[in-house]
Amino acid sequence: MSIQTRSAVGYSGGQVTWTGPDECAWTCGNAVVLHTLGSKAQRVLKGTGFGISCFAVNKRHGLLAIAEKGLKPMVTVYSTKTLQPLAKLLPGDVREEGAGGGADKPSGSGAVSGKQQSSGPSVVLGVTCLAFSNDGERLAVCGDEPDCSVIVYGWRKAEVLGRCRMPAAASSASSTSPASSVSFHPLDASVLATSGPGGACAVWFLEPLWEKAVFRPLQLAAGALPAGAEVTCHAWGPGGLYVGTSTGGLVLLDTATMAPLQLHAAAGGAAGEVAGGASGGASSPTPGASSGGAAGGSVVAVVPDAVTSGAAVTALTLNRDLVAVAGADGSVRVFVSVPAAAAAITPEPLALSHEVWLGRAGPARGVAVASAECGGADHATLLLGCPDGTMYRAPLAPKQGGGPTHSVLVVDCHVGRLAGVVPHPGGGAFLTTGSDGSVRVWSTTDGALLGRKQLSSAQTALAAAAPGASLAAVGSETGVVRVLVLPPASTAASAAASDAPLPALRVLFRQRLHSAPVDVLVFSPANDLLLSAGRDGIAWLCSVDARGGRVRPLGCLSLPPGERVLSATWPRSDGGSGAASGHAQAGPVSTTSAEGDEPSCLLSLAGGGLMCLTASAELHSGNWRNPYPDMVLVRPLGGAGGGGAGGGASRALGSDTGDGPGGPELVTIKLLRLEVAMLAVAAVPGDRYGDAYGLGADKQLHKLVLPAEAAAWAGLRARPLRSAQHVPAHARASGGVAVAPGGHLLASGAADGTVALRNMSLITLAAQQGGDGAGAGLHDITAGGVVTVSFDATGRYLASAGADGALFVYELVGNSVAGPQHLVTPPPPAAPPALPVGSAAASRAEGGDDFDDPAELTVVAAARREAAMGGVEGAAGGESKRAAVANRLATLRSRIADLLAANEAAPELERLTRNDMIVDVGLVEELQRETENRVAAVQAAVKKEHLRTELLAERVRRMVWDSMAVKGAVISGLRAPVRVHNFPLTQPGQHERVLKQVTMLRRVELAEQAALGVIPYGLMFRGKGLEGLLGEDDLADGTHSTADIAAAVAAAAAATAAAAAASANAVGAAGAAAPGSAGTGAGAGAGGAAPASELDALLYSDFDVYCNTRKALQVQLLKQKMRDVQAGFNTDFNKVAAAKKADCDRIADLNARLDDTLKDLRKLGAGPPAGLLDERFSLSAQQDTRDNIAATVLMVREEEVGAERYVSPAERAKQEAARKADEDAAKRSAKDNAGERALRQMMGGTLAARGGGHDESNPFSLPKPAWLVALGVEPDAVNPKLITEEQNRELKEWQAKEKSLQEERAKRITVLEMELRTAKAAVEELVGRFDDSLAALAARRHRAAAEVCALESRIVMLAASVGRCAKTSEAVERGLLARLGAAKEAHGRAASELSERRAALAELESRQAQLGADERLMDRNFKKEFAEADIHLNRLLQLYRARKPEQLASMPGGGAIGAAGGHQSGVEASSGSFSRVPGGAPGLHRQASLAHSPSGAAAAGGEAAGAATAAGGAGSSGGAAPCGAAGNPSTGPPANITPTYTHALPLPHAAVAATTLNPFPDAPPGASGHDRPGSSALHPSHSHASVHGNHAHHHLSAAAAAAGHSDPLHNLSGLKPEGLDAALWDRFVAYRAERLAAEAGARAAAGDLVLARRDLPELESREAALGSEMEVLMGSITALRSERKVAAYDNEVQLRLLAGQVEAMPPRPASADMSDARLLGRGVVESLNSVVLGKGTKKVELLTAMKDFKRGIYAAQWEAQAADMRLDDLRAKIRDLQLLHVTRDMQTVLKDGEDRSSALEAANLEALMKQRERLHAKALEDKRRRLRKLAADVSSRSAQNQEVAVHLVTLGKVLEEQQRLQAGMQSANDQATRRMRSLVTHKKLKEIALAQQNELGELRQQLEKLRLRTYPTFIESGAVAGMPSPPRRLPPDIKLLAGSPSSSSVAGRT
Repeated sequence: MSIQTRSAVGYSGGQVTWTGPDECAWTCGNAVVLHTLGSKAQRVLKGTGFGISCFAVNKRHGLLAIAEKGLKPMVTVYSTKTLQPLAKLLPGDVREEGAGGGADKPSGSGAVSGKQQSSGPSVVLGVTCLAFSNDGERLAVCGDEPDCSVIVYGWRKAEVLGRCRMPAAASSASSTSPASSVSFHPLDASVLATSGPGGACAVWFLEPLWEKAVFRPLQLAAGALPAGAEVTCHAWGPGGLYVGTSTGGLVLLDTATMAPLQLHAAAGGAAGEVAGGASGGASSPTPGASSGGAAGGSVVAVVPDAVTSGAAVTALTLNRDLVAVAGADGSVRVFVSVPAAAAAITPEPLALSHEVWLGRAGPARGVAVASAECGGADHATLLLGCPDGTMYRAPLAPKQGGGPTHSVLVVDCHVGRLAGVVPHPGGGAFLTTGSDGSVRVWSTTDGALLGRKQLSSAQTALAAAAPGASLAAVGSETGVVRVLVLPPASTAASAAASDAPLPALRVLFRQRLHSAPVDVLVFSPANDLLLSAGRDGIAWLCSVDARGGRVRPLGCLSLPPGERVLSATWPRSDGGSGAASGHAQAGPVSTTSAEGDEPSCLLSLAGGGLMCLTASAELHSGNWRNPYPDMVLVRPLGGAGGGGAGGGASRALGSDTGDGPGGPELVTIKLLRLEVAMLAVAAVPGDRYGDAYGLGADKQLHKLVLPAEAAAWAGLRARPLRSAQHVPAHARASGGVAVAPGGHLLASGAADGTVALRNMSLITLAAQQGGDGAGAGLHDITAGGVVTVSFDATGRYLASAGADGALFVYELVGNSVAGPQHLVTPPPPAAPPALPVGSAAASRAEGGDDFDDPAELTVVAAARREAAMGGVEGAAGGESKRAAVANRLATLRSRIADLLAANEAAPELERLTRNDMIVDVGLVEELQRETENRVAAVQAAVKKEHLRTELLAERVRRMVWDSMAVKGAVISGLRAPVRVHNFPLTQPGQHERVLKQVTMLRRVELAEQAALGVIPYGLMFRGKGLEGLLGEDDLADGTHSTADIAAAVAAAAAATAAAAAASANAVGAAGAAAPGSAGTGAGAGAGGAAPASELDALLYSDFDVYCNTRKALQVQLLKQKMRDVQAGFNTDFNKVAAAKKADCDRIADLNARLDDTLKDLRKLGAGPPAGLLDERFSLSAQQDTRDNIAATVLMVREEEVGAERYVSPAERAKQEAARKADEDAAKRSAKDNAGERALRQMMGGTLAARGGGHDESNPFSLPKPAWLVALGVEPDAVNPKLITEEQNRELKEWQAKEKSLQEERAKRITVLEMELRTAKAAVEELVGRFDDSLAALAARRHRAAAEVCALESRIVMLAASVGRCAKTSEAVERGLLARLGAAKEAHGRAASELSERRAALAELESRQAQLGADERLMDRNFKKEFAEADIHLNRLLQLYRARKPEQLASMPGGGAIGAAGGHQSGVEASSGSFSRVPGGAPGLHRQASLAHSPSGAAAAGGEAAGAATAAGGAGSSGGAAPCGAAGNPSTGPPANITPTYTHALPLPHAAVAATTLNPFPDAPPGASGHDRPGSSALHPSHSHASVHGNHAHHHLSAAAAAAGHSDPLHNLSGLKPEGLDAALWDRFVAYRAERLAAEAGARAAAGDLVLARRDLPELESREAALGSEMEVLMGSITALRSERKVAAYDNEVQLRLLAGQVEAMPPRPASADMSDARLLGRGVVESLNSVVLGKGTKKVELLTAMKDFKRGIYAAQWEAQAADMRLDDLRAKIRDLQLLHVTRDMQTVLKDGEDRSSALEAANLEALMKQRERLHAKALEDKRRRLRKLAADVSSRSAQNQEVAVHLVTLGKVLEEQQRLQAGMQSANDQATRRMRSLVTHKKLKEIALAQQNELGELRQQLEKLRLRTYPTFIESGAVAGMPSPPRRLPPDIKLLAGSPSSSSVAGRT
């Protein structure tokens, strides 16, 4: 049994990101949901901790990192493809940095990370954000307070690459705050950016430095943002870093200076060019400075009003062309992004393109956008997430024709705590509500939103009606209760799938019932009552009419003081249909239960009590009206309120015992104290209240068996009720429980975030948990875990709602627990009630009453106010109202009189009687048509179902009965309760043909073995195979001679040949003979099957089955042997069956003889002897029925059908015609009866015997003389004196004859009794003999079944072995060999490619080293080459080093300083990496010296100062100098624009960027990387072909020409120093061009080298992977071969225990491990045992002889001792006799014998006891007679009481009718008319309803009878699909006559 997550519904309102072209991810509870937008499929990744704080995704490499919540959070990296964990990181275990830097250093100083620098662990109490680098190798983790650190991991090795604390914001320099977002540069994994609250924004650089790394932030420049603005978010762009501000601005920063980027306008001149610099975008001077040209100006990349309302920017995202800005006001605006190329741009940068509207709500909804990301297949789709639980998708490109673009809603979820989850009454959906005030309907299959209703206040309670009514109730925190009408789930799902508007949830009822939040809502099982309990201590009962669409409050009752309802359940009664029984209710209204059996509502109280609330039938009817203004149903003792229906409460709430005055009660309340408070409770139907299951405050799950006696509910102060069972459930209290609709499962969820599934014995079946620690559930534990759980209406799905706003739907998997027998099919819900147009309910349904006002009056307050106002106004307006009513009554009476007069004046044919005056004929006809249509539909459905059942039965009969060669049969005992079945056998088929071939092959194999002299294993040793072949001359050690073995093999072969010949003869005889019995024919099988004797010879020995073919052949032989065993038993079975038939016939004959003998005895006037026929055995009709399976299973007898048979009109007419024909025939025969006429003519009309009473049939009866008959006295009483002598003689003769006849009669009776005894004994003998034979057959049946089971187990064992052999077959080996060959070929290609790449890499490295050496050589030789320049040397050196136009600015007197600065800095530094210095002058990047030299910082400062002075002194042309460069050198730029360790950030590949909207596309194969100087190895996909072909060593002349063409200074002719020789100048220009060519070649070589090195690890890993794959395949092949050998030669021997024999018990310390045991043949062991037995026998014979000899000696000694002892005894007796004193009594005894007085006394006592027994029996009979008389009196009195009750009811009805007529006469005219019509219609409808009820009863009986006639369907009548069992509705008068106590409720409901 398992729980599988079906769907996750929820969105935390935070981060949402793309994980693929069509897949996105977000956080839901303690899980990350990966959602496919196209198919809407979900994958759920569960967190391992208490919750998820953040996550990060790398789309390129399929990585997902999750940071959990907790004091020691853990970061886990997963694969998005498999969702398997790859690594786990613990940020809290990172050590603090040492003296080289760390968190204690200032924000700008940086940190040095290394192995020797750790000193202590950091404090990371939480993770705020994560980010992957683009290559997927690095992971940035930002910690929460107090550390606020940024940690960069190499996550695959769990290596910390860098760590530093977040810098303090400019507004609060003393404190730091954690980062809210972090991201790596998409093309450089050593650069990342962070932003957070308080404006802390920084760009971090991670520079490797030998064994250490420098990790340092570069903060935002001072004044970079407008005043009061702080950074809220950021995003990387090709032009720089975009940041959003708290004032709604958008700024593009230069990452080198962290100042706004200066965008140069294309106005002409050098200023129009945007120079590329180290920032990867464009160089930017100090903010606010203008560019060099007066005509051309610069534009700062700042948009101050990116969000128009001035709200903060909450999210940024971009693609190649556009930047999307999302604001806190819900607006999303799209701007044109700054391109990466250094071309001229438009004068208006970051221009507004368009807006994106969320849904169609306009530009701003007022709800902030929390997350935004651009992605999708074309990187042009915008994904937006909002804190209100919504998520949108929109195109980022502008719409054609202009205007805003509209987004599409992707997800709409709850926000905040969920109040509950309940199933949709119609199935297929769940309902939820929560603190966001919305009520939503979710699909169970995919979690799609099917319906939504938004309310103004938070909802705290939720309930759904029972199946059959589409209603739900919600309660708010303001105490308002609403009843909603739910649409069908199928309709809503269709609308959701077609993107149509979702169906509305209409409000049927709305009232403020409570003054505090609502805690509990629950519907009654019949959907006629709704209970609401709130925190104000009040519980309300509302009447619900689901069919009519009306809900009305009935009244309220108070809870015990200080109590609060935690949970409630309203279980069904055990007899009714319900969820627990697996059947849903047929409709929303059901017949009310009998009095005292109303379902009770159980309320769990916070104080540890249980409150039982039972509503009377009057409340269930819905017709009761509360007469009290305070709407109280139950009043405490001593409270106000007098008589009336609601005035008398049976008990005071909160009393000790709960006792109170009796009387009729509307609501019965009982209280019970529990041992622990139940936070959630669910009930299962039972006898009275059922069993309750609750989640206690002690974190255990309790099972409560509630007492059925009212006395046991003793109150809240009585002894607590102990739980029948309790088990630990969860780690935290609070949660919910739910019982499956089938009543077989129990689900629970708690605040620990887990969901568990148990059976009703509280045994855990499945738990939705996992992970390493506690709380590893799908719900966030920090938010509160699981709030409640619920099953759907079918029981297949389970849902859990959490305090985190998440809803998870699970599917129950496992046939044993959630199979089809447990699933419930809910009935189709009733049609939603129609709301009258213009009614209050209709206005509520349209959303007019969705707002909750806390100042709104409750129902009680409103009723009291209305009553008070009515009392004031009643006195003044009473007279006027009375007059108006009188006028209306007079008008009504006059109209009725006119109508009656017109009716009397009408013709007689048109005149109407009083009963027919207001008959709606159209309605009657419509009802009749509806009834006929329903009957026809039911008949068609039943007929269709019956045809389907008959078709299935016929198919099943053909498959499992007609196709059997031997059908199932059974023999039952005549007297013994024994039943024996035969073995059903199928028809011979494919198996027989295969067996024929197999036996032929086996015979050939045996013949070959005999010819070759191969000895089978079974004949190698002494044993069963050679018992009859080997004699006594065998060797003592068990060995035999070769001749003996050869003879044994020949004998076995001969036996096989003889068996084959016998088989052939048997087959021929079987073909010629007629078919025999079923069992014998089936056992013989096909013609090729071998008999049982041959099969034993053909079977392999257990040690010979060592290959796949032999095992398969053995399986076929064993199958045939199993069939032979079954067929052999069937033969015995048939013999016993025939014997039973013969015995039954014999018993029938004997019983007939017994009957004849009894008749003869009765003729003789004697009955059978007492006890002779008391236990007489007689055959019954059940014998044949029990034995005939076909008659029992395949046929339905009439007596098995309990329902009355339905007779169709045609059959009824036919039966009526036959009855009339029989009546006519009877009438005709009555006129002339041939039988009577013959009797009258032949016997005088009588059958009396003739002869004066003489019985002719009795030969032993003698007629009396005539004179004796005339006297009328007995012969013995005749006085001889009164008769004559002749009469006396005649009398004596008659008496003599009579005496002789009586003697003969007595003899005859004795003979007949002897015949009776003989026949009975014969019957008993037959019965006993057959039962014994049947018992023996049963024993044989058990033995045969055991043998069949053993054979089946051997077959299964061999089949498994064959399967193992198939898994290790040669075909599998060939597949592995093919894979190995492919792997070898791929490995060869990879090795050759790797060697080529390594050679190319070595060539590139040597080329780069040569180019570097050339550069250094040129720099060293510069002064030697131009030493003759003299005073112009410094100027030439400046021009030699200059690379930008602005570096040529000069100032007077700066030459020497510049030369000094240049000399100080040195030209020996390697070129290629420049860093920005104050004033914009570039300097050589001397990273090593700056990092390790203590004076590195000072050296850098001196170099920078020298460069600045040189730049200032060289400027002679007009134009303003850069800010901070002119004047005093001490007034430089801000401190944060110091020499940094930054390197040049890479740019996107220009050729690829033009073909995709991705701002950072991957480089294509073969890209040289010239546009990415210094880029890190991020994209491994490229080709090295261009490396070898395009970058050879160039000559300096060609390089110089290329350098001159690409010289950024363009023309040096205007820069020639005055006075310099022209030849020297030309030589300088050429030398400088060669230097530029060398730089270009070095950059190209560096790029090629980076590309070459980037692919090398991948190729190496690929080559290693292929090598490992080869090793794995070779190991697999080796293992496969060994496994094949083991599978082929491994054998399993079946061991069978010897039952009933004493086995030698092994010693106790013997181990059961037989891994090192060896299996030996039985013959080997027996041969050794024979030797041991022979030697042991001889030793035993010797010991026996010794024992016999000693026994003779001991026997002689014992006899001597015994003789001595007897002599002593005789001597003692003689002495006693001599000393004996003889008394008188002794002499009497010796003479007369023993005393017999005691025997006489015992006989007297026995006679007395018999007399008393007779007296006691007589007294007991008298008492019984009196008891019967009293019972008769009681029954007569009861009948009288019943008549009186009926009379009273009739009088009450008459009284009620009179009162109703009086009330109608006092009402208005229209009311009287309506009342009169309703009375007449009511009577007609009662008659129609009664007729329909009778007709439906007949239809159901017919249906039941037809169903029971089908096969094999044996189901109950209440479970027929399409035929629900409607409640029996009778008219009120019929119900009253029947004595039902619920007649008033039925009448009201009718």
